[in-house]
Amino acid sequence: MLFAAVTLFAAGIDVNSRDYKNAQMFGALTAGAVCGLWPLLSGFSKGRPILGIIGFFTCIPSAVFLGCLLSLPVAFVFKLLIGAMGSPKPPRKDDFPDEPFNPYANGKRSAF
Repeated sequence: MLFAAVTLFAAGIDVNSRDYKNAQMFGALTAGAVCGLWPLLSGFSKGRPILGIIGFFTCIPSAVFLGCLLSLPVAFVFKLLIGAMGSPKPPRKDDFPDEPFNPYANGKRSAF
């Protein structure tokens, strides 16, 4: 029954038309963006936003080539990479831990 319904709707589709190719490209880009959200969100949550953005923009062209068959493994690899790296350490020890940093004072400390 399901096969009959699929062939009923697929009977009038011209796979060589411009509309079909545009819909196929839109679907691939959407699938790549949805799969790329996984490394993007994990990168931002683990403090590695650059690696998450690279993973997101790597998933999109991989979905254009093979859809979710390639985009999901790419997202999984980036997720494993981000998870293995962990959160980054602070750049250095703060010399003045009791005074708040004022970004509007040209790098000077102020206790306001």
